[in-house]
Amino acid sequence: MHYYKFNIGDYASHTQHLEPIEDIAYRRMLDWIYLHESPLPDSPEQIARLIRMRTHCEDIANVLREFFTLTDYGWMQEKASIEIDAYKDKSNKAKASAAARWAKTPSIVDANALRTECEGNANQEPLTTNHKPLTNKDMSPPAPVNQKEINLNAVFEFWKETMGKNARTTLNKDRASKIKARLKEGYSVDEIKQAITNCSMDDWHMSQGVNDVEYICRNQQNLDKFLDKKPSGQQLATLQPTQSLDDALQRTF
Repeated sequence: MHYYKFNIGDYASHTQHLEPIEDIAYRRMLDWIYLHESPLPDSPEQIARLIRMRTHCEDIANVLREFFTLTDYGWMQEKASIEIDAYKDKSNKAKASAAARWAKTPSIVDANALRTECEGNANQEPLTTNHKPLTNKDMSPPAPVNQKEINLNAVFEFWKETMGKNARTTLNKDRASKIKARLKEGYSVDEIKQAITNCSMDDWHMSQGVNDVEYICRNQQNLDKFLDKKPSGQQLATLQPTQSLDDALQRTF
């Protein structure tokens, strides 16, 4: 979902007691859930990476405990869950309706009439009775959805979001070829997403800028390395609470 309704009054009445950093964290977590149509990870440290607030894990945990519910799939906000389910239901009904329309085979007379009308509009020339009969082959439904392209774009968009890339970052030939190669080898979209997430939680790769999706998916060895990588205890221990509001805002932005 790239759009959702936001009731300013309702939000303000429930969040007036939040500190500024907690308010920012809440809004970013809501945006992430709606954009990805899925729950947040169960780890506050991992969420902090995704919403670009790595030094505010304690604030994130406070907001999670008050406004979110931990499910088998991660942290979810009740209202967001209802709206996403309604959006998916509406989308599925629209797809089913379109499929049902295409499943109906039009009669030869209707097909000829439709073809004649379209050709008349395109050519702006009168049709004569000498035209050959038209067949139903031109009435075939649209080509099926390319699942490979959907998976490719799902991985790339997740990497952009996780690494905080801007709109100018493109899916170039090198990135696309490496992602496609790993998908062809049997790695699932979720596995590649997990590898991307693990890379984003590795201080060395992030500080050195060695975190491009082309590098993560360059070969099986690289992908397996990030799939097996977990944040160390020392990394988690270094996440300190905010020293002051001004300092927190400065680091966040």
